[in-house]
Amino acid sequence: MRIRRLIPVIFLFFAPLNADAYIPDKPIPYSSRRLAVGEILVASENIKDGTFRESVILLTTHGPSGDVGLIINRPSKYRVKDVYPGFELADKAGRLFIGGPVRNAVLSVLVKSKSELAGMNEVLLNIHHGIVKDNFGAGRYFSSNVEAARFYSGYAGWGQGQLEGEISRGDWYILDADPDIVFDEDTATMWQALLRKMRGVR
Repeated sequence: MRIRRLIPVIFLFFAPLNADAYIPDKPIPYSSRRLAVGEILVASENIKDGTFRESVILLTTHGPSGDVGLIINRPSKYRVKDVYPGFELADKAGRLFIGGPVRNAVLSVLVKSKSELAGMNEVLLNIHHGIVKDNFGAGRYFSSNVEAARFYSGYAGWGQGQLEGEISRGDWYILDADPDIVFDEDTATMWQALLRKMRGVR
């Protein structure tokens, strides 16, 4: 699969989807009193600039070796077909979201479906996460039992203990898992709305 040239800065470092990269295929079973797959991270006001400013992240992997998540409130101005023209059924994929600063070549997908989906992990009730490695089986993201699908370029990643340290420092708030947040259409006000919710402000 080739990636179209002349795409602005955020896509200059894209490579084929089978790039040699750490791609977390399955959540790692790991007990933690503070974090779990499916929880929502909300950036605090401590993060004043950079990629994570006013970000909302769905945690897709949590384990002793580190953590991985997707920024769910950062749509780009591009559609998936603009950046991944070789991706089968790209016309149906819609808006491309910026999942995080790590490995922009990695294309992830979140799918809302009540059915089990082969090769994907259910990270929340009826919310499945997967990595698009090639065109094989792309039709499953748009099958009749799929209610919604969103595609993400890159992901957010933390090394062992790094995220816990940032939480202790006050950089992140943790929200209980909530499937309704993931596919909320109002991404522009999602961060502010979740802050108000945590503070009990209507």
